[in-house]
Amino acid sequence: MDGINRATLLGNLGRDPELKYTTSGKAVCTLRIATTETYKDDGDRKQNTEWHNVVCWDKKAEFAGERLKKGDVVYIEGKIKTRSWTDKETNKKAYTTEIVCDVLTVLTPKNQSNNTNFEDDSEKTEKTTEVTTTEEKTSPKKAESKPVVDDPFADFDTDVEL
Repeated sequence: MDGINRATLLGNLGRDPELKYTTSGKAVCTLRIATTETYKDDGDRKQNTEWHNVVCWDKKAEFAGERLKKGDVVYIEGKIKTRSWTDKETNKKAYTTEIVCDVLTVLTPKNQSNNTNFEDDSEKTEKTTEVTTTEEKTSPKKAESKPVVDDPFADFDTDVEL
């Protein structure tokens, strides 16, 4: 029976993302995420902060490296991975545990951040063309204008799943 390896984080970036490229040209971005829990101990309010290393690859890495900054609130889903290497100075084996990101959602309101939604322009153009073509074939009527509704989530970025 296969096990489940899943991590879910909701926290703040503790520093600006570090975007790098491998020798083969693949984008990799490391994030340092802080999650804080608050609890009461004998009536006193206490906080405990845990720090997590998160690794994003490819388009998610480029998005994170270009759009995120220290302090941004993010939701992360991914797999927990432990990797090892030999330290060049001490010649001892070293280990690190990190979360390999599958889902990255920016929760910082747009007016508090310089972030924008991640969109691949080529996909956007293709989808727009498809929708326009389909609408023209199925509906000869003019589209009615709909009233604007206040959306309480309008200030938040959307999911980035690649």
